[in-house]
Amino acid sequence: GQLEASPTMDGEPTANYRLYAWTNGRTRNLDDQPQRHTGIGMSIDQRVGDEANLFARLGRRTSGDGKFDSAATFGLEHGGKAWGRGGDAVGVAVGWLKTGSAWRNATADGSRAGYAASGAERIAELYYRMRLNQHLDITPDLQLIQRAGGNGDAPLVHVLGVRATLGF
Repeated sequence: GQLEASPTMDGEPTANYRLYAWTNGRTRNLDDQPQRHTGIGMSIDQRVGDEANLFARLGRRTSGDGKFDSAATFGLEHGGKAWGRGGDAVGVAVGWLKTGSAWRNATADGSRAGYAASGAERIAELYYRMRLNQHLDITPDLQLIQRAGGNGDAPLVHVLGVRATLGF
């Protein structure tokens, strides 16, 4: 379920605020046994100036055992009017995925993953959203992942991606 508020100023949207709760009875625990997971979160998108938007997402699993207990992401998106592409935007974000206590405890002896998960996985992302027409956006992005899975010995992971958004 989700509660959402989207205030406007002079008819223009200035922000989106969301609170949500979720449950999924089809998940599995660390022993690959069926287990219900539930959680809560919030999402904020706030316009600052004519072309910039700040965003933040916070989420926490409140029941069930998994590799990560909570997540936080923060970022900035800047619109493309300055370079003549008003429908485009460039964005940067950082995120943290905190390892779950069950995962840390389960891997302390190396029996599941060969390492003791601890702390947080850290992610940085850079993207450019191109508006091709009123219905189609293409967004290439680069993500850097440090401490993948909470493994302090994991090498830095580079991920290139492309997302298409089709809307009518």
